[in-house]
Amino acid sequence: MIELGISAAQFFAQYYEKQFFVRRSALTCRPVTWQHINAALFAWDPRDGLLHLFKNGRVPAEHYTEIFTDLSMQRSKIVKDVFYDFLRNGATLVLNRLETKSEPVHDLTMEIARFVGEKAVANGYAAFGGEGTFAKHWDTHDVFAVQLIGRKRWRIFTPTFQLPLPEQKSKEKKHECPSEPIFDDYLETGDVLYIPRGWWHEAIPLAGEESLHIAVGIHPMLIRDYLVWSCFKKLPSAVELRQSIKAECGVPESLARAVRAASEMLQGEAELAEYKQEIFASERVVSRFALETLGRPNATVGQFRLNSAYRNTSLSSARVHVNGQAISMDATSQGQIGALFSQSAISLNDISKSMSDSKTLMLLQQLAANDVISPL
Repeated sequence: MIELGISAAQFFAQYYEKQFFVRRSALTCRPVTWQHINAALFAWDPRDGLLHLFKNGRVPAEHYTEIFTDLSMQRSKIVKDVFYDFLRNGATLVLNRLETKSEPVHDLTMEIARFVGEKAVANGYAAFGGEGTFAKHWDTHDVFAVQLIGRKRWRIFTPTFQLPLPEQKSKEKKHECPSEPIFDDYLETGDVLYIPRGWWHEAIPLAGEESLHIAVGIHPMLIRDYLVWSCFKKLPSAVELRQSIKAECGVPESLARAVRAASEMLQGEAELAEYKQEIFASERVVSRFALETLGRPNATVGQFRLNSAYRNTSLSSARVHVNGQAISMDATSQGQIGALFSQSAISLNDISKSMSDSKTLMLLQQLAANDVISPL
């Protein structure tokens, strides 16, 4: 679905957290249409706080939604005439976490997540003109902007604050943004733009033109978070770090010993692997349903994909965490899971080449029951 024209190894070496990247006509098909967005809106409950209109700032939800009682059940709905009027007059519709509402957006998001090997979420932006949603700003996570319909003007400026953390917003530093962009061009339908976190940018709709794009945000593990985790889970085991500091004394010698002990522990392979495994175990993804196959007794799946973004999960043990589930496998089964991590999709025939039909079916049933795989 997405062809970035570059390997993951090249991307990490040349661009990841270093430089913006543009790939023209990256989409091999037109995966998302207005009909898909209409379908997502049909089932959307505006009370979840994920749907917004922006026009000179965020429009209060009560201006275009209403709460009503439907057969004793309280519901919320979009008031369409007001909603459409906002869009006709230049408002931008923001659909946060769109990958949880739309299957094709979910598939796009998961494909990018698997490319970088990190968790990802998608926000959608729809407009028919106007001035855009946000002025110049930076994001605190890396973004892949995927232009799905129409076109939009993008301007990118060099960063003035390297690798901001989630709480380090650009709002108070807008005066630091350079005046001249280093990229000022249009994204056409099918184009993809990668922007590292901390890089100033703005997206500008074009007067009288439709535009729909998603911003796929990448959420990797951070060294800061590993250190915080270690402070509570690992460092208390070192006696050097359990010693006290006297209020009336200066810097004690015991502090230097504690720092050395902490440094050795934090750089240990086993400690980092334990932290990663805890992150892998907590992963949850939204995946497609397949009642007609997985809900039917003795059904088989012809082709499927892994529901995890983490392609580097360790396969060295008999129990592997995928999508929050611990799966027990023998050596042969582990080899097949390894193939899932290295490929975007795999067929039943591919697995059957090295496993018996009955064993293949048992493995698939176990993986599907635990929401580790999804049929295609």
